[in-house]
Formats: sequence, C-alpha cells, structure tokens
Amino acid sequence: MATSSVVQLLICSTAVVPVINYVQPTNATVIAGTGATNIYVNSNWVPSPLFYWYDNSSSLIQSGPSPTLTLANLQLANAGAYSVTAGNSAGMVSSNFTVVVIVTPSISSQPTDLLLHLGDPANFSVTASAVPGPAYQWFKNNTLIPGATATNYSIASVAYSDIATYSVVVSNSAGTITSAGAVLAIYSPTMAGTPASPGNGASGICYDTPLFITFNQAPLDWQNWESPHLQSHQHVHACGYD
Repeated sequence: MATSSVVQLLICSTAVVPVINYVQPTNATVIAGTGATNIYVNSNWVPSPLFYWYDNSSSLIQSGPSPTLTLANLQLANAGAYSVTAGNSAGMVSSNFTVVVIVTPSISSQPTDLLLHLGDPANFSVTASAVPGPAYQWFKNNTLIPGATATNYSIASVAYSDIATYSVVVSNSAGTITSAGAVLAIYSPTMAGTPASPGNGASGICYDTPLFITFNQAPLDWQNWESPHLQSHQHVHACGYD
C-alpha cells in the first residue's frame, strides 16, 4: 500500500479587514408610526466584526455583534441617509443605506354641503396632506366621476340632475382616506310650505308635540330624503293639564 506525502495545513492568525457584502434593503420604505423594520448587513471575516449603526444625523444608534438593526415607530424627521460600519482589530469598512418615511393621507378640511339656485356654480373642495403628495378622486353618490382628480370639483351651472352626495378619496402609497359626504341641494322654484304647526306662541301644547310643516309637493330628490322632511298632516300628542 502506497502512502501519500504529508500535506501541512497552516492556519494564519492574522486578522483580516471586514468586507460588507451587502446591506438589505438598501432603500427601506416605511409608513410613519407603524411597526418595526429590520435592516440586515452581510459581513464576515476573522475576527468576527462588530457593527456600528448611525442614523440620518450621524448619531450612533446601535453597536455590537448583531448584524441586524431594528427601526420602529419612525417619523418623517427620521428619513434620510443611514450607515453601518463593520470593524475588527484589522480595520473598518462602512456602507450607506436610505430610509424613506411615507405618511398616510389626512384631511384637515372636509367638503361642505351646498344649497344653491338652479344654474348657480358649485364648488366642492378638500384640504389634505400626505407624503408623498396624495392623489384625489371625486365621487357622486359613490360613483366615480371621470376626470375629477383635483383638490376641488366644480360644476359650472347646477341642474337638478346634480342633486347628490359628493365625496373624495385621497390616496398615496401609504394608504387611503375618504372624505365626509357633502350634499348638493337646489332651491325649488315651485315648492311652498305652510307655517309651522303648532304655530309660534301656541298654548295648551304638550312638551313633546312634534312640529309639522305642510308642503305643496315632494322634494325633487324625494328618494334621498326620509319621511320626516315632508308632512301633510298635523299630529299632536294627547296630554292632561291641571
């Protein structure tokens, strides 16, 4: 039996400067005020490096052997360029990464109800903020209005067919919010009502007596109204008196 020659394995104890293979993700996008986001750095050499993490103001926020940085509850001010440094006794190496903070839309001014005369101009508007800047889509009775994608929605000359509830959806990559509904109503040129009954200053009336007004016709958008808006009779609760 033949025996091979002896091969020697030499282990060098010389320290090697770390190399950062990658940082993942290099561009982290997080929604402001939400849960945690992990940043991972892949780096190895001998001896094992320690990791030093710096925020967007170059302040040290974490150090130690862990290759993972956990960022939680970030706000808009926390967005920017971050860095990580891997170091051992042989030297150091650094790599940068970016944290992008986006903010869900919020509405500070809602659309308001409008009561107009036939042919008047109408304008609904909303004030909203978000990062990145939001998109807008207006709806009429929950049906999308084509092309209505601005902060306001205008009608040059209102017609009876415009009587409806209008709302707007504000959205960006962080989320969506829907405004309150705003009602567009039009004065009727023919509708008339009798004075309220019981009348002002009436006596002998029970404290919970309903107040009724009689109209000569139903509202044009009667299907969107509840019955208490139109009464053609008077009803008074019976009650006793001393």
